[in-house]
Amino acid sequence: MTIQMQTILAAMTPADYFTLASLVLTFVYICLTYCVLSANKKAVEAMREQITASVRPYVYFDLEPTGPAIEGVLRNTGVSAAYDVIVTLKPTPVVKNRGGTIQESGILNKTVSLMAPQKAIREFLGTILDLEKDLGSLRFTGEVSYRDATKRKFNETFEIDLTYLTKTSHIRRTTIEDELKNINEKFSDLIEIEKRKSVSV
Repeated sequence: MTIQMQTILAAMTPADYFTLASLVLTFVYICLTYCVLSANKKAVEAMREQITASVRPYVYFDLEPTGPAIEGVLRNTGVSAAYDVIVTLKPTPVVKNRGGTIQESGILNKTVSLMAPQKAIREFLGTILDLEKDLGSLRFTGEVSYRDATKRKFNETFEIDLTYLTKTSHIRRTTIEDELKNINEKFSDLIEIEKRKSVSV
């Protein structure tokens, strides 16, 4: 300790020591308060992000097989609406209606202005064989971009591989029209059998 420092300490009164101790404790208190406030700020930011994540839209796109047919399904699993939803898919399927006529897709590379929460939009994209023949592959990549009500933008990328479907068998789902046609044919057969019985008697 230097002579100058010894002189200063010798000249200090008990009140000076108390003042010095108060200054040191005040400095420690300020440091601790800053640390607590900083931790609280981070906790509040984390809670805000959690709340935002719990109320935002979550929009996904998938290719779902229904027997040999493939449907594009755009689904909002979030609790709020999504706006300006755009799905890009590579390679892009050539959409055909039931008659085989090429038509414009309603959900691929188009803007869906409003996607309600807990809702889905489905579109028939073709059969597995048609997609494989037209595109040469059943492996897809893409992106769904959308925004929420506060105009925050979200981009969800995805990969879909449907090659496993080429090795599976499918049970054809019938429509009501097919079933009615089948019943009418059976009914016509029964009428023919009854006519033959009445003629032969």
